[in-house]
Amino acid sequence: SENWLILRGTGGDLVKLPWAKLFNVGRTPPRPDELPPIEDILAASKEVHEKALAHLRGLGDADLAQPHQAMMDLGGDDTCMEVVLH
Repeated sequence: SENWLILRGTGGDLVKLPWAKLFNVGRTPPRPDELPPIEDILAASKEVHEKALAHLRGLGDADLAQPHQAMMDLGGDDTCMEVVLH
């Protein structure tokens, strides 16, 4: 997601989403009664996207050459640029 890969992975501030853990990789899909309202998901997606774009616009070449903080192997050179291109 943009929240983890772009914001977290390139040193930005994560948007706190109390329900995000429901959608973690490898987790059993949540029951319908566990899901947040779709309006909350859509609003959070918009907020994350806007923050990610603003954050990326502020990164320079030196920032993009730094090691990423996404805590996963993306198969490349482990830089912030790799996260952005992923």
